[in-house]
Amino acid sequence: MSMEKDILMDLYQKFNIGDIPSVLKGFTENAEWSTPPNVPWTKGICQGREQIAEYFKAVGENHSSIKVIPQDFVQEGNKMIVAGYLEGTAIESGINYATRIVHVMTWENQRIAKFEDIVDAAEILKAF
Repeated sequence: MSMEKDILMDLYQKFNIGDIPSVLKGFTENAEWSTPPNVPWTKGICQGREQIAEYFKAVGENHSSIKVIPQDFVQEGNKMIVAGYLEGTAIESGINYATRIVHVMTWENQRIAKFEDIVDAAEILKAF
C-alpha cells in the first residue's frame, strides 16, 4: 500500500466518524475541492481549507448519517483515483440514499491538493 493510500484510508475513516478537523489536516492549505453544483449542500468549488470546512459543515447540517465506502484505488505518481459508494440519510426527509462515487485527487507532500468528487447527483436528489 502506498503512503497516500494509507493516509486516505485514515481520512475516510475519520470522515465516517465525523472527525472533520482531522480530515481537514489531510488537505494542503490552498487545496481545491469540487463537487457537482447540483448536489444540495454544495456550491461546486471550494478553494482552501476554510471553504472545505464550510462544505463539510453543510454536509453535516443536511445528513443524519453519511459515510464513504472506498473500494478500488488506482495511483500513478501524485494522482489517485478512488471508486466506491456514498451512503447517507437526509435529515429533512429521512430518506436514505446510496450512490457510486469516484474521487480524483492530486497529492503534494502527502496531503491532498486537489479533490474532485464525482457523484450521481440525481440519486442524491431523490432524498432531498
